[in-house]
Amino acid sequence: MKVIAIVPAFNEERTVSDTVSALLDTGVIDDVVVVDDGSRDATGQRAEMSGAHVLSTGSNRGKGGAINMALKKEAADLYVFVDADIGRQAREVTKLVEAASNGADMAIARIATKQGSGGLGITRRICALAIWALCGFLPKCPLSGIRAVKREVIERVGRLADGFGMELALTVDAVRAGFSVVEVDTDIVHQGTGRDAAGFVHRARQLVHAMRAAWARII
Repeated sequence: MKVIAIVPAFNEERTVSDTVSALLDTGVIDDVVVVDDGSRDATGQRAEMSGAHVLSTGSNRGKGGAINMALKKEAADLYVFVDADIGRQAREVTKLVEAASNGADMAIARIATKQGSGGLGITRRICALAIWALCGFLPKCPLSGIRAVKREVIERVGRLADGFGMELALTVDAVRAGFSVVEVDTDIVHQGTGRDAAGFVHRARQLVHAMRAAWARII
């Protein structure tokens, strides 16, 4: 089984090297593809120096657009989507690959938020309920972007949704298509965006994108 990790990255020069190195060190990833999504720093160069194959979007397309670009160019039996900012915690993807090897068509990482660094959980709860209403699956981590997805799922659902709506849309589409979707406990801890103005703006954007993707699956 050929396994490729796809890492969308926007201005992640501080963490992308550790993320790539951790993925390659797992021994279960055949290739790491970093999609430099219009970064204005040294993200692409540092990823390449760490052993990744780097693609460049030229301008910022958002997570969904960046991953779609990689999916068009890279063939694999299993794709592992990884956030560029998780650093050495990327080694936890071995648990997702194991779940896929044991029959799951899509394995989603359950991620904790560092205490005191996140928001109020409103966006997460709304998105979880939206997924449940649309397909009957109630996730604990509806916005987790770290997941292992089999080629058959990608071929069936087609182009991934743009922006922050990608995760919600992919989960709903996969469940509706009859694929096995599971969440997997991991030791990954996410540094939240905080409760300042920038943090609330970020979460509001997430919610808007996710609800746009949800609405598209209602009409």
